[in-house]
Amino acid sequence: MNLPWQSLCLFFSTAFELGLALHIWTRLRSPASTPFVLALIGNALWAFLYAIELGFAHTLQAKQLCVQLRFLFIPACGLLWLETAARFCLGRTLFTRPRLAFALLIPIATILLSWFPGPGFNPFFRQNLRIEQIGGLAVLRHDPGPWVALYYCYNYLILTLTVGIVYMSVRGTRIDPVYRNAAIAAIVLFFLGDGLYALDLSPTPGVNYAPILFPITTSLLALGMFGRRVIDLAPIARATLVENLDDRLIVLDENDHVIDLNRAASDSLRTTRSQAFGCPARDILAPWPPVLAHLHAHHPLRTEITLGTHTYDFTLQPATTELHAKAPPRILLLRDITERKQDEHRLRAAKDAAVAADRAQSRFLAMMSHEIRTPMNGVIGFTQLLRDTPLNPRQMEYVDLITRSGQSLLVIIDDILDYSKVSAGHLQLERAPCELRRLIEQHIQLLHTGARQKNITIDLHIDPLVPALIIGDAVRIGQIVSNLVSNAIKFTHHGGVHIHLVPDGPRCLALHVTDTGIGIPPEAHRRIFEPFSQADGSTTRRYGGTGLGLPITRLLCTLMGGTLTLSSQPGHGSTFTATFTYELPSPATRPLNSPAASLPAPASNPRHVLVFEDNPVNRALMSAMLRRLGHTLDFAADGPDGLNQLQHHVYDAILMDIEMPLMDGYEVTRHIRQHEATHALPRRHIIAVTAHAMKGQRELCLAAGMDDYLPKPVNPSDLAAAIARAPSQQLYH
Repeated sequence: MNLPWQSLCLFFSTAFELGLALHIWTRLRSPASTPFVLALIGNALWAFLYAIELGFAHTLQAKQLCVQLRFLFIPACGLLWLETAARFCLGRTLFTRPRLAFALLIPIATILLSWFPGPGFNPFFRQNLRIEQIGGLAVLRHDPGPWVALYYCYNYLILTLTVGIVYMSVRGTRIDPVYRNAAIAAIVLFFLGDGLYALDLSPTPGVNYAPILFPITTSLLALGMFGRRVIDLAPIARATLVENLDDRLIVLDENDHVIDLNRAASDSLRTTRSQAFGCPARDILAPWPPVLAHLHAHHPLRTEITLGTHTYDFTLQPATTELHAKAPPRILLLRDITERKQDEHRLRAAKDAAVAADRAQSRFLAMMSHEIRTPMNGVIGFTQLLRDTPLNPRQMEYVDLITRSGQSLLVIIDDILDYSKVSAGHLQLERAPCELRRLIEQHIQLLHTGARQKNITIDLHIDPLVPALIIGDAVRIGQIVSNLVSNAIKFTHHGGVHIHLVPDGPRCLALHVTDTGIGIPPEAHRRIFEPFSQADGSTTRRYGGTGLGLPITRLLCTLMGGTLTLSSQPGHGSTFTATFTYELPSPATRPLNSPAASLPAPASNPRHVLVFEDNPVNRALMSAMLRRLGHTLDFAADGPDGLNQLQHHVYDAILMDIEMPLMDGYEVTRHIRQHEATHALPRRHIIAVTAHAMKGQRELCLAAGMDDYLPKPVNPSDLAAAIARAPSQQLYH
C-alpha cells in the first residue's frame, strides 16, 4: 500500500515533536518547560491522527473518528503556547484557576460540539461531512457552521497574544535578531499554514499543512528559545528571585494602581496578586500609612519608615520605559532592617557604655589620685620640714625611709594614671627642644642613690653620633629611661647596669639597658609586657611594684614610633632595647632650660598670703612652710569664709584648694574675678594648690582664672618660686 507523502511527513512530524519534547523535558526541568512540552505532545498527537486520517482511514466513519479524537486536545493547544510564552518571557503563570476556567469555555464547547449529537449532525459546528478525491488523496470535507468562525477567531487571538508577548519581551533588547526572528517566524508560519486551511486556500483543498510544517515551526521556535535565548531564562530567574525575596516589592502603574506584588508583600498585606491587581494603591496599602504618605513623590526616594514593631528601608523608584516616558510605573521596595537597627542600637549602647565606663574610670582615677595625694602632701611635706631640724643619725635614716616610701607610693599612683591615659589613647606627646645627654644624665643621677645602696655600678655611654639637641617629649623620654634603669637596679644584686644610647637609623635612637641581674625565663618574656604582670608571683612579693612600668614604657615607645624588646636568660641578666624617633631642631633652636633646684631660703620680700584649705594636716603644713619662708598668712576653711576675708584684708597671693565644702576653688576664683571687674580692683595672684594632678588639670585651673598651679604633695622650692612670682599688692594701696 502506497502512503501519500503528506502522511509520511505527518509521521515524521510526530516523531520529531515527541523527540523534541523528550529532549526539552530531560534538559530543562522547570515550570516554564511544562506547557511547552505539553504543546509539543499535542502537536505530535495532532500530526499522528491526521496521518492516520489521510493514509489509513478510507471510510467516512473512520475519518470522522480521527477528527473527533483530534478535537479532544487541539482546541487547548493555543492556550499551551500562550502559557509557554508567558512563563518564558514574563516569568509568571498566566492561567490561574479562575482565568483557566474562563479561557477553556470555547475549547470545551468546541469539543462538545464535535461529539454531540454526532459528527456531521450539528449544523452549528460542522455539517455535510463527505469524502472528496483531490489529487489522488481521499480528503474529508465539510460545510462550516457559525461556531467554526468563532473558534478560529478565538485561536488566532490566542496566537496573536503569543506573538505580542514574545515581541514585546525582546523589543529594545540587544538579543541577536536571528534568534528573535526565529521565534516570531515559527508562530507566523503556523499562522499561515492553518490560516490557508481555514480560508480554504490550501494548495491541496481540504488538507491542513500546519501539522506538516511542525518540524520547521518547532525547530525555529526551539532555536529562538534555546539557541542564544531570545525567550531567555533570565526573566524566569529574575521573576523567581523577586517572588522569593524577603523584601516587599510592589509595582504601581501611572494611575497608582497595583499591577504586581511579590509573595512577601502579599503576605504582609494579607492579599493575593489576583486580588490586588488593578486596585488603587490607597486601598491595598491602607495597612501601611507611612508608605501612603510618600506616594505623592514622583522622583526617586529612599527613607526609613516604621510599620508596627519593624523598621524598613523604603525605596520608591520610577521604572522609566519607552512606553511610559512621561508617567512611568513605580516600584516600591521595603527591606526589613529591624535587626540591623537593633544591632546599631546595641552598638551605640555598647559605645555609650564604654564611654561612660571610660569617664567613670577617669573620675575614679582622679578621685583616687586626689584622695591619696592629700594625705601624702602632709607625709612628704612634714618629712621635708623634719629634715631641717636637728636629728641624730638614726632619726635621719628614719626620715629618709619615710621620704622614699612616700615617693614610691607617688610613683605607683603615677604609673596607674599614665597607663590608663596611654592605653586609652589620651596621652599627647609634647614637641619641644631638649638636650638629650643632659636629660638622661639627670634621670640617671636621681637613681644613683638606690644603686649605691645595693653596691652596684651604673655606666652610661652615649654614642658621639647622637645629636645633642632634639625635638621630642623630654618628660616621656625621661620616663622611659627612669623605668628601664630603675627596673634594672631593682632586679640586680651584684655587678652593674650598663646604659648605651646609639643611633638606630635615620632620626631614630636605641637605648640599650643591660643588667647583671636575675634574668627572665623565655616563657615570661611576653607576659612581663602585659599590665599588672611580672615574671612570676614571687617577683611581686619580693621586689614590689605595680607591674605597669614595662607596659607603660612599651606604649610610650610605640607612641614615639619605636619598639621595646627584651633579650634575657635566667641568671645571666637582661637587656631591654627601647627605640624611639625624634626630629631635628632648626639651627636657631635653643633648649628650654629649667631653673636649678635649690633649697628655699627665707624670702627677701615677705608676702601676705591667704590660704584656702579645709584639711587640718595640710593647714599645719602650709603654715610651717610659709612661715619658714618668711611669709605671713591667714586661713580660710571654705569659699564663703575666704571671700569674706578678701573684703577686709589685702593679700599678695592666694593659695587656692580646689576641693572644698560649700564652694569649690573654681567657683571661688570666678567670684573673685567678677568682683575685681565690677569694682575695678587690681588682679589678685591666685595659685592653685590641689591634689588633682591628672594631665590637663593645670590648664583647667588657668582657664578658670587662676595664675599658677602647684600639685600636691607640694615641694617647698616650687612653693617659694610660685609666691615669688606674685606681684606685691602693697604697690596698689
